[in-house]
Amino acid sequence: MNLDTETGVSIMKIAEELDTGPVCNTYKINLENNLNASDVADKLSLIAAEKILDNIDNILEDRVKFIDQDHSKGNIRI
Repeated sequence: MNLDTETGVSIMKIAEELDTGPVCNTYKINLENNLNASDVADKLSLIAAEKILDNIDNILEDRVKFIDQDHSKGNIRI
């Protein structure tokens, strides 16, 4: 609907306001013309399931750097 060419999953700290916390990792996919919402949700779910355990381990072992978002750009940008 927004004519975005990509979307993705971000690993971030929870903050009081929605989608405002600092981000440590972002995993993107290209939005191809033949994908529908279900296809995109399936792809993002697989990425999230694959990456979450590695990220949790890295966070617990203090091997990640959280970066504040640049809210002037509208969407999550690091």
